Amino acid sequence: QMLNGLMTPDESITPPCITDVDSLIDAVRNCGMVGLGGAGFPTHVKFNVDPARIEALIVNGAECEPYITSDTRTMLDESELVAEGLSHVMRYLNIPDAILGIEKNKPECIAEMKRVTKEMSGVCVQALPSLYPQGGEKVLAYHATGRIVPQGKLPLDVGLIVMNCTTAATIAHFINTNAKSIKIVAISLLRKVSFPLSRTLSPFSKPFYGTFFLTKKCAFLFSNRRLS
Repeated sequence: QMLNGLMTPDESITPPCITDVDSLIDAVRNCGMVGLGGAGFPTHVKFNVDPARIEALIVNGAECEPYITSDTRTMLDESELVAEGLSHVMRYLNIPDAILGIEKNKPECIAEMKRVTKEMSGVCVQALPSLYPQGGEKVLAYHATGRIVPQGKLPLDVGLIVMNCTTAATIAHFINTNAKSIKIVAISLLRKVSFPLSRTLSPFSKPFYGTFFLTKKCAFLFSNRRLS
């Protein structure tokens, strides 16, 4: 509900009850969750596999594209949610090991994710080479595990499942609140922004004058126009 510009939860909204892999998949489906690394593949479809085939989970924090920092901010600002979402997936899909792969040019992210996962069994934060396309799941799978995903195959065919770090955080947020994924992450390419801009706009609750923003999916050019 939006009242006088304030976002307040409806009293009828309650967190989903997660007790097993089926209820986790139902929750992820109801959330409308898709991979937030850019491909947009439905996450509930990725999870709806025989858990016995999954030997390890890879959490993608590589973010190798120049000037893209949305996952970086997630790992720094919502690190606890990333760890919580990772924990849910490991628990209900019965995955024994997880690797959180982050390019080594993000030392703050590496340190923060090591801090929040240090008590988690089977979880390793791994520094990866800084190169493009490190965030591609086959490249990531190779550098994180040494396993080669054959042409025309998926990471699952070599015992791996790959999930973006922001996807993990969003899953945890939904499980905690039943709030569906509606936020938009905007990244300013200007050295100086002449007006207040929140990193996360969910939704556009205030009009603002825009400039050039780059997101994972596409670019927008707002010039001397008011959004409402």
